Amino acid sequence: MCQTKLWILVPALLLSILLLFPAQAALSSGDPLLTTSLTASTPVQTSFNGNRAVSLNYTNTTTGPLLAIVWLSVQNSAGQTVGVFASTVTLSAGATVPVYVIIYGLAGGHYSGMVFAVTSDGVPISGASTVQISL
Repeated sequence: MCQTKLWILVPALLLSILLLFPAQAALSSGDPLLTTSLTASTPVQTSFNGNRAVSLNYTNTTTGPLLAIVWLSVQNSAGQTVGVFASTVTLSAGATVPVYVIIYGLAGGHYSGMVFAVTSDGVPISGASTVQISL
């Protein structure tokens, strides 16, 4: 009787793990995308086509092309997130390209931002970098 329960319990447990952690299961086959797939320069506040922006360079360290969504999360001095901005970029294998994330809708002041890149499925492919923003 105990063996029968184990025979049912083990597959159910494995299915539960796959349902709870689908990204990790998908990454276990083939070439995994890791937080080292893109390396970043230090982000800086700049302007782009007359708009306030944060810019940085990303280098694709993989052997294939990558589509990246670059997120900028902006916090005020109280640590509250007051803005989230995004940009997309496609990088060929080994390419280094500049990325500009436009900042809009924030009041004048001093902010701290965190920039990072993910795939279109939300898998992180870069580390997070911080930038100081003054508007």
